[in-house]
Parts: sequence; structure tokens; C-alpha cells
Amino acid sequence: MAKPLNERIASARSTDRVTITDLEALIAEAAAERERFAAVVSQATADSIRFELSEDDRDEAAKNAERAKRNSLAMSAAIDDLSAKLIKKRAGEQQQAEKAAREAAIVERDMLADRLRTEWPVIEGTIIELLSAVQANEEKLKGLRIYEGNAEAVARGCAGNFMDGSVPIRRLTETKLPSFAGRDFAWPKPSTFNPSLHMEKHLKNLQAMRDEEARWRRYVVTPPHGNRNAIPLAMRNGPSSVRDAPVIGRMTEDGVVAARKLGCTVELAAANVTIGLPAAAAFI
Repeated sequence: MAKPLNERIASARSTDRVTITDLEALIAEAAAERERFAAVVSQATADSIRFELSEDDRDEAAKNAERAKRNSLAMSAAIDDLSAKLIKKRAGEQQQAEKAAREAAIVERDMLADRLRTEWPVIEGTIIELLSAVQANEEKLKGLRIYEGNAEAVARGCAGNFMDGSVPIRRLTETKLPSFAGRDFAWPKPSTFNPSLHMEKHLKNLQAMRDEEARWRRYVVTPPHGNRNAIPLAMRNGPSSVRDAPVIGRMTEDGVVAARKLGCTVELAAANVTIGLPAAAAFI
């Protein structure tokens, strides 16, 4: 059996554990009760001045009007308190939601930063390699008096003059690609760069970047059960540590061996696995 309204109001006013849903329902119920008291006040006040009623009945009506008025005022005060608590509760939930959204955005940013840091130099190197080779081959074709479309035109299936009727088609070799590591453009290379002379060196550098990237793989590092001390880890983005909860990061085999020697469980992380977010929300 449900408790009386006044007891439920008193309980809600005395604790912070009441939920938003319960507060909303309680305020609505209290407002309806206040309206009932207001109707009683109106009717009893009218009865208290009806001369056709006996003096005892009119006195009783006046007492009922005063009692209902007092109850109506008390209910208004309770509604004000509950409404203030509801506003505070809603603000608290909004702050928690905003905090969670900010934390998720920071997690996403850091994941994207890690991808850019590890993946973009390889992508950038591949683009430079391809465009340099296209330009070098185009010069070779011209030297051999082969006046046909270059490799880009053939690959894209467009005219050799890169025109679609009277509309020019933007060439990939005319792309301006900012350098990830510096202030200059990665492409086009500075005028001192000669694709033919430097291609071998560039390919070696590209292979070195790919080899370095292959050394780093994503792992889930789980500390020993009950651990409370920081355990150092050698991560791709710099020194890190694990304390009492699993972490994910890029490590080499040497780093994995070192972490296992310190009692950690280290396993390869699936592409959709993240820490602190559901798998469906993975960013890498």
C-alpha cells in the first residue's frame, strides 16, 4: 500500500536519493492536491456566509475553509522545495552528461592523434612516392617523344590534356600536401628536389618508416589483480604506466616482454576494442 502523500513529500524533501522521475510525479500529485484544497477553500468560504445555514454549520464551514487554506499554503511550500530540488537534479544530470561527452571527445581525439602520428607519415610517403614516379615517367615519355597521356590520365580514364570539354580537370600531381613533420609542403617538393636522383633514397626512407610502423602493434595491457602501484610501460606515444585498470597502446615486442616480466597480461587488441567505450563506439 502506497504511503500517504504527506509522508512521501517529507521523505523526498529530506533526501538527495530521490530520482527525477519520482520528483516529477510527486510534484504533479502535490499540485493536484493543492487544487483540491483551493476548491475546498472556495466552497467552504461560500458556505460560511450562507445565512440559510445554521450558525454551527457556518462556523464549521469557516473552520474547514481555514484548514484547507492552511493545507494549500503548506502544499505550495512543498511544491516549491520539490521544484528547486528537481531543477538541481536536472542540472546535475546535465553536467554529468556533458562531462561524459567531453571525456569521450578527448578519448576520440587522442585515438585520432595516435592514428595520424603513426599512419600519416606512411600515407604521406606513399603519395610522394607515387606522384614522383608519375612525374619521372612523364618526363621519360616526353624524352622518348611519346606524346600520350601520362600515368595519372590513364589511371583516371581522362584525356591526356586533363580537359573535360572546356573544363580543366585538377591533376593529382598538382596537389599541395602539407608536410606532417614540418612547415613546408610535402608535395610538391622544394625545387631542389629531383625525383630521379632522390627516388632511391626516398624509397629506402619509406621502407624504413614501414618497418618502424610494423614494430608497433596495439596491445591490451592488464595489470596483476589487486595491483595499486604504477607499472611503467614503453608505448609508441611515450612512457606510460598501468595501475589498477587495463590500458591500450602501441608497443614493440621488447615492450611486451618487459611488461609481462612485471606481471602484466599483454594481448593483441582487436581493431574495434577500446578502453572506457563500447566496442560499437571504437574510433580505430
